[in-house]
Amino acid sequence: MKKTISMLLVTLILGIPFTFVNAAENKNGNTDVQEIYATPNDMILDFIQTKVDKIIQKEYGKRMAWGWVKIKNDKQIIKVNEHKRWYELQTVIMVQDPDSKEKGVKFDSMTFKFIPRENNSDSRDLGDTKFELLEYKHNDGKAY
Repeated sequence: MKKTISMLLVTLILGIPFTFVNAAENKNGNTDVQEIYATPNDMILDFIQTKVDKIIQKEYGKRMAWGWVKIKNDKQIIKVNEHKRWYELQTVIMVQDPDSKEKGVKFDSMTFKFIPRENNSDSRDLGDTKFELLEYKHNDGKAY
């Protein structure tokens, strides 16, 4: 009897915290929807991921396995006299050749220029924000 009560208490103690965590994640009751924390940088990187995949493929001449490591630097640049502004974003990515027998990854650096649409009448429309690759640096053994 003591064993049964002990097992029941252990089950309750271990099971209750997971129930609360699960309830906090699924506030709307839909188990197909998961909300996770995302930063503004995560959103930017998500928006440009498809084009970055093509840039990496062009740089290496074939499709590579890659992933974001970090945003190294981001800044807004304003040319006051010309009334122009843009953002520059420097990222570090890890790249691995899936066909290579060599183990390990390379850490490359990419710098992008984001040009926002001027006189934006509808601030919710991101369709006219353009970005271009300013620089791609292959791993040269330097720590990023």
